[in-house]
Amino acid sequence: MYEMAILLGGFLGGIIRSLIGFWEHGNRKTTAWSFVALLIFGFIGIISSAAFSMTGITFEPSAMFGVSILVGYTGTDIINGLFKILKNRGMSL
Repeated sequence: MYEMAILLGGFLGGIIRSLIGFWEHGNRKTTAWSFVALLIFGFIGIISSAAFSMTGITFEPSAMFGVSILVGYTGTDIINGLFKILKNRGMSL
């Protein structure tokens, strides 16, 4: 139950961040890339949430789901910000 809260919360947080990113940039058309981006952001959210859970800070499973959503969103936002910095400096991946 605890692990499922971490995985689902992180995935949901990453997806929420990607949907907000699409909305901010006015990208309202759905393409194959949009679906792939949703999955990538969801996976980054899972990694962020799992990394947070390894710190040893524990909550009840119901609270951990909410914390995992926040951590997944924040982790995805940090990675997105780093990509923007690299892009503005002329670097590409």
